[in-house]
Amino acid sequence: MEYFVIGADGKKYGPYDEKKLTELALAGRINASSTLIDAESGAGILAVNAIDFAEIHIPPSVNEGYNNSTYMSKKPISKKTNNLIVLSFIFLIFLQIIGVITSAFAIKNAKREGSDTSLATVALVLNIFVLVIIVPIIGVIFYPVFDIAREKSRHTTCLSNMKQTTTAMAMYSSDYNDILPDSKNWQEVLKPYVKNDNTLNCPEKKNKSSYAMNDTYSKVNINDIKNPADQILIFEAPLGTTHGTLENVNINKHRISVGYCDLHAARINPYTIVPKKNK
Repeated sequence: MEYFVIGADGKKYGPYDEKKLTELALAGRINASSTLIDAESGAGILAVNAIDFAEIHIPPSVNEGYNNSTYMSKKPISKKTNNLIVLSFIFLIFLQIIGVITSAFAIKNAKREGSDTSLATVALVLNIFVLVIIVPIIGVIFYPVFDIAREKSRHTTCLSNMKQTTTAMAMYSSDYNDILPDSKNWQEVLKPYVKNDNTLNCPEKKNKSSYAMNDTYSKVNINDIKNPADQILIFEAPLGTTHGTLENVNINKHRISVGYCDLHAARINPYTIVPKKNK
């Protein structure tokens, strides 16, 4: 099956098959909320309904915080570029340290030989100036880039955790006649179904959240849920909240991870599920 992608510029790209859509997701060009058009029927759908974003490694470059969730016209900083910047910064520090040591030895040798030390002294002062003043300034400039890259890497881990959590929900319900766990103790009963307890927690540092189960589906038969692909089962809530309604969603973030009743996971704008809090 093939789909067109509606870009941030409003233009239609494609058509692309599922393999190509996955490549676009890996490149950070589309995300789970991107709008697709079925090439056969012309129906509009979300990208998450065409490919499973939780089953692929979504890179940190997925467009967090953009008003338009569809992002086809720009390429964010890649992990390779980010690593290159870090290595260049470390190499600069290394060169300046070598320069300071070399200049110090040059001054020492010049004094021993009775030669003029002015040139070596200037070189020493310049190297110390760059090391003490310029390098920290460069670090301050680029630190936000590194911090954003780390945080978005945690976004990827958060989405993966959410997918594993919904899978654990399915495994639990399979063992208990298709009944979902009690929302008041769901984390405890799911621990045997996940690799470690950290899977049930959000790894993000900024505006840290807790995973909460939607009380609407507490002890509900999973087969009785209508339109499960649209019903949120697990969502990010303020730290310490483990269950509640969608009114408890963490609205202090541009995007949150949610798990749906059909077991897929996605990152969405929290205001799309609690619109009245946006007023």
